[in-house]
Amino acid sequence: MRTLLKYTIIITLSIIRMPANAELTNNMFDIRHIGYAEGLSSPRVFSIVEDEHGVIWIATKAGIDHYNGHMVKSYTLPGTFHYGDMAGRRLRLLYDERYGLWAYDHIGRIYRYSVQNNCFEQELSLG
Repeated sequence: MRTLLKYTIIITLSIIRMPANAELTNNMFDIRHIGYAEGLSSPRVFSIVEDEHGVIWIATKAGIDHYNGHMVKSYTLPGTFHYGDMAGRRLRLLYDERYGLWAYDHIGRIYRYSVQNNCFEQELSLG
């Protein structure tokens, strides 16, 4: 009988505690869906990074998108080629506080985001 009472108390306390934990986590994050309606260039996403200003950078099949919490701005990378895995190209992003935002693909093209020119510039081609 004591064992049953012990388990009943533990289960009751667990159930009472769950809504408190859920309430704490519900207000911790601001989650939004970003898609075509918000200006995303493609639903096919390869990589996502956040910079020091809280801006979200998204590498998609059509290029790189910049989301500042209100609107999406799309960037294309220099060169004439098709984006996406059907052509074998996959874009990835890397952000470093000291060196800034970089984009690269699997064939060795490396781009750096230029804050002054507001565009991506090819830094290196290893292919």
